[in-house]
Amino acid sequence: MSKINESLIKYLSVVLVCLLFFCACSQEPSSTDSITFSSEFKVFMKNSKKTIQNKYESGYFREDSGTFNKDLALLSFSLAAAPSVENGAKSLNSMKFENLEQFTNDDSNVNGCSYVMGHRKVDDKNLVAVFICGLNYSVEWAGNFTLGESGNHEGFDTAAGEIYSDLKNYLTQYCPQGNIKLWITGYSRAAAIADILAVNIIENGEIEVSQKDIFAYAFAPPASVSGSEDYSCIQNIFVDSDVVPAVPPATQSSDYGLTMPGVEIKMSSTPDNLNECLHTYVGSDVDMPEFTADDSYSTPAEFLEYFVNGITSATEDTSAASFESREKYYSTVQTRLVYLTEILMKNNAAGLSALKDYITKNKDQLAVLAFQWTIGDGFYESLYPLLDSCGTEYDSTELKNACSILPSIRLNTNLVVFGLGFVSDSEKAANAMYIVYCHYPEVCYALLKDYN
Repeated sequence: MSKINESLIKYLSVVLVCLLFFCACSQEPSSTDSITFSSEFKVFMKNSKKTIQNKYESGYFREDSGTFNKDLALLSFSLAAAPSVENGAKSLNSMKFENLEQFTNDDSNVNGCSYVMGHRKVDDKNLVAVFICGLNYSVEWAGNFTLGESGNHEGFDTAAGEIYSDLKNYLTQYCPQGNIKLWITGYSRAAAIADILAVNIIENGEIEVSQKDIFAYAFAPPASVSGSEDYSCIQNIFVDSDVVPAVPPATQSSDYGLTMPGVEIKMSSTPDNLNECLHTYVGSDVDMPEFTADDSYSTPAEFLEYFVNGITSATEDTSAASFESREKYYSTVQTRLVYLTEILMKNNAAGLSALKDYITKNKDQLAVLAFQWTIGDGFYESLYPLLDSCGTEYDSTELKNACSILPSIRLNTNLVVFGLGFVSDSEKAANAMYIVYCHYPEVCYALLKDYN
């Protein structure tokens, strides 16, 4: 063989190897661009768990975030509905996110939250995930009621501020070169925090990321933001008769000045369709409470508006607890409701469990208890021994003031009359449970699976 032929063969061999290498590197998707994994969420109606199959695709994050992506919404739901930071971290790990950092809220921080951050590559960019835990929390329940006097919802805003600070530190440590995409998700309370976090990132401008690269998927969020633009990169997904997104209220009777930023994806909750979706996607034994129409409402969504309008009805007694407006809520309700909720939810809700047991043992005398608890210090006298029995610490002066919320509500004649209507009317009571059930993850999941 001549030297020329040998040189030609070597040259062709090198070209062939290069071509094979190029083809191997250019294949899409790679093993980490498409990942199937399972996760769980709680089925509240049956106090059980639902295992679902999820699919991560890097392609979801190559699109413009301003376009709703159902597949990304389902993937985001699987993360948002995780019952703990540990479960969230497990799912992120399954999706090949690295350098996971878990932040767990302190039991004394009512305006905090727990969350996980991680990052992975999507092409030449770092996709940074922020999962905010919105289920199975404790004292943060009190933070739900910390609306504040003005501006953003104070409790949610405080939590979002903590995450924002930690996110900047995380990016400095793991993505110092920038060039990032952000994926933010949460359910319920965490969804409201996710909304504010996304708005802060956009409006503060300290984190260099384009809006088209911010993928915020918030499930069943209460209103949280004051005076924000409608950013298309923020997707708010909820059932149209879910009671939680209806508070703080913005209805015919009251407007607290808070809203959801971004796009609203409302899923219809007509009883027949909702039960069919539950049976198809969750389980044949999962059913909603029966809904009954009335002269004042014909659909669950109309009943929700009727319900919120009733709760926020005006009262002539200026000393009564009132939900009529944000100003009146702040001055007559917030301090007492926040402290009472915090105390009941401390120590893994030991106080709430003790109170439930006490009510169950005295169920034959509920009318007498209700009367006693709405007079003077009656509720305080019943509650503090229960808290003592389960080792929950409290300030007696603050607790006594918190317990006075029941006598104060009793002075609100319109609210009492409205509430008694639900006690005496089993159909209204079932309808109220319907709008509460519409907040459960299994309902959101079933309707999202069916959403077109």
